[in-house]
Amino acid sequence: MSVADGATPPPGDLRIAWLTDGERLPELTALFLRAVHDRYMSHGDLMEGRAVAPGTWAEDLASLHAREVAGVQLDGGPFARPGQRIALAELDGVVRGFASVARVDFDAGRPDPVRYARLDDIVVEPAERGHGIGSALIDWVASELRAAGVDRLFLESGIDNTDAHRLFARHGFTITSVTMLREL
Repeated sequence: MSVADGATPPPGDLRIAWLTDGERLPELTALFLRAVHDRYMSHGDLMEGRAVAPGTWAEDLASLHAREVAGVQLDGGPFARPGQRIALAELDGVVRGFASVARVDFDAGRPDPVRYARLDDIVVEPAERGHGIGSALIDWVASELRAAGVDRLFLESGIDNTDAHRLFARHGFTITSVTMLREL
């Protein structure tokens, strides 16, 4: 696992792997609820109902997240087909972070589909931030996707989530668009 400049290396016994045990899903929802804040919120949260307005999470955020993660693939192994998976970062058997990743093979009548992935969530236990776990997750997910023939990795982030933006930039992400909202 590589570590971006300025980040503390993750603990040596940090283990990252695809989630294969559905019994662990409640741990992820609990971590998600502890870790997200208003700056985390992005347009996807507003479009999909996690947030009811900019800066306001849905009252039933816990049940929404639990339903979202309930449909993830639990087969492990190479990420060879489209779908949603979760990469777990564990230290001493305790989840310290996770990344929710969607693989898409977009076929628009082309001879070869466009293979890309979305990093839908990257969540690190608040007390563990700055210790290299987020960097390790990003690098591990990118390596897994590259090995599966995926060409691009996209993400979205709340406009004021500047700490995360610096992390993403250190890992080669660049701004490719701006999303705007008009309430009707």
